[in-house]
Order: sequence, then structure tokens, then C-alpha cells
Amino acid sequence: MAPGVTINGVNDVQTTAINSNAAFNSGFASGATLAQLQAAVPGFAPPAFFSSGKISNPTYVKWNVEVQQALGSKTSFDLNYVGTHGYDELIESSAVNAYSPNGALPIPTTAPDTRFGPVTQIYSGGVSNYAGLIATVTRRASYGFSGSASYTWSHAMDETTGLFNTPVALFATVPYQLDPNNLRLNYGNSDLDIRNNFTATFVWEEPFKFQSHWLEATAGGWSLSGTLFARSGLPYSVIDSGAPIANIPPGSGGLPANWGVYGELLNPSQNFPGCSSPGNIGAGDAHQCLTTSMFTPSGSETTFGSGRNQFRGPGYFDMDASLMKNFSITERFKFTLGANFFNVLNHPHFAAPENNLQGGLAPFGQLYATAPTPTSIYGAFQSSGVTGRLVQIVGKITF
Repeated sequence: MAPGVTINGVNDVQTTAINSNAAFNSGFASGATLAQLQAAVPGFAPPAFFSSGKISNPTYVKWNVEVQQALGSKTSFDLNYVGTHGYDELIESSAVNAYSPNGALPIPTTAPDTRFGPVTQIYSGGVSNYAGLIATVTRRASYGFSGSASYTWSHAMDETTGLFNTPVALFATVPYQLDPNNLRLNYGNSDLDIRNNFTATFVWEEPFKFQSHWLEATAGGWSLSGTLFARSGLPYSVIDSGAPIANIPPGSGGLPANWGVYGELLNPSQNFPGCSSPGNIGAGDAHQCLTTSMFTPSGSETTFGSGRNQFRGPGYFDMDASLMKNFSITERFKFTLGANFFNVLNHPHFAAPENNLQGGLAPFGQLYATAPTPTSIYGAFQSSGVTGRLVQIVGKITF
């Protein structure tokens, strides 16, 4: 159908949009109500509005103090404190014209102007803080062995880790401002807050040289290396989107009038167990982290609860290894044959459980997604196809 065409008394999409926009401009100027606008243009949808406040470049102040100590001629110890403070970070308030029907928030109890859909604002108002203590032991090559081990205790806090339509938002539990009048309510553990992290790497190259040519060809030239990752779980929020305490007007996207942008953040009604200790679920059931019995009844909350990111997902453990054999073909040419083993122990890796009490992608509290791995055949942090052990055969010629 060509634009601007009416068939059997029904306008096409473009004509309807043009008529709707014209009706809104003239009706809004003359004080028309939503009902009058909908009567003038059947199917009229209140337009959404997007605005930006003062936008500044995010600024970060960093500091660190480091102490190093030699432990003999081959080993060193390093202790490093790192701190960061950020401000003027981008914040998205998803519905500046939100209203709270039950009066739980200091905002209007009815939609301020029903002629508008959700009013979204982006502005520079966010802050973040990070403090980390890093202890590292490094061993330089000795008898063919070298390696390092590092432990980090850290705490990262912010108001939102990633905005909508940004890569980090894929893992963000609350990527928007909870209360349009109180950004401070968002301040809590960052979505990337890893409290404890341990990494270790080592390389061993056979230092022995055999007199026998055949013995050197078979037993000589071996090397073994590996990397170990272990960290505590990432934080997440528990949300009940079925019991919103703040709503937004319906928008052009067809959102229902009671769609809650600000689903409740729930408080635990007891000391809640971690994912590795299901507690009152079932002995040995590692796939259920939360149940509704751990919280106050749905709909009883009148505030945002204990705050953002007060729960912890499952921890992470992974080990990679590499075994190689070098063959000397000539004085200049060498051939290396071996294998790389990713997740050599075939350890399962899980992301945070379903955190939405109502309306989630999976049953509430269940682990349903795998966590990205730091390394794999397919590149860093690719979760597709790397949930189990992978082996890569390697062959190369050096000259």
C-alpha cells in the first residue's frame, strides 16, 4: 500500500501516525484531554518523550600505593592498594513522569499527564567507587619453572553499571534509576562487584638435556603450562515485577497502563542461603537458589527493600592447561606439537539465578544460564559452546 492511502475507510500506518501527531500538536496546545485526542484520532497512542539533562564527560580519580619485597633471588612479593572514584557518569531515568498508585514513593499517585507515554531522561549524575587490595607472588624461571599467584579483595559500588542498549546492560540487574526523585536509592554493590578473586599461572619447560639422541627426541623438549581462575559470585537483585510500586503511563509501544518499570526489590525474610547451599530446597539440588518462602509475601512491600544487589550468585572456578612437545628438525627449524585444554576439569559454570519473582524467563530462583568463561577456543568471554571441556590440537613450525 502506498503511503497516505485510505482503503475502505482505514488509513495506513503512516497516515495514522501523521494524523495522530497533528491531533496531538493541536490538541495539546488547546488543552485537549486524552479522551478527546483518542476521539479525534481512533487508536491515538500517547507519545513517549526522550530528553537529556546536562551531559558531562565522566571523570575518574585514581590512586594506588604499592609495596614490593624480594624473597630470595628468584621470588618477589607485591602488595598493591588501588582506589577509584568516578563522577558525572551517565544515568537513565526510565520514567520521569512515573506515578505511585499506593503512595509508596513521594511522586504523584496518578499519571501527571496522560497525554504522554513514558518520559525518559539521561543526565550526568552518577557516582562510583572502587577499592581493591591485591597481593601477588611471582617466581622467576628456576629449574625450568616460573609462575605467579594473585589474590584480590575488592569492593565496587555504583548507582548503575550499564545503561540500556549498552553491552554491560546485558548483565545489569537494575540498569535504570529506581526512584526518579532519589538517585541515591540506586547506590549499592556494582553488578561487576567481585569481592574475592584468585588467579594463578605457571610454565614449566623441561630443563634436562639427554646425551642420547633418541632419548632427547622422546623425553626432552616437553613443556607444561596452566592458568587457574577462582572467584566469588556476582551480586544481583531480587525483583517482583508483578507488584510494582510505581507505574508509567502507557506509551506508543503498547505498554499496559499498569506496567511497572520499578518492580519491587525484595527483602529476605530469613538468612538466605547461597547457590552452593540450597538450604530448605532439596539435598544435593544445586539448581535452585531461591524460593518464594525466603521472602515476605508478594505485594506486602511498600518500599524498595534492602537495596540494589544484596544477593550473590554462584562462584566461579576454572582451570586451563597446555602440554607441548618441541622437536628439533634442523638447527634452524623446530616443530611443536601439543594440545590446549580449556576447562580441563570440566567444571560447570552458572550465571545468576532467575531473579524475577513474577514474569521472569525461568522458574524463580533456578539456575538457567551459563556464565561466560575468561578464555576459550572461541575467544575471551564467549559463553556459546564453552560450557564443558574443550581440547585444541596445536602444531606449529618455528624457524
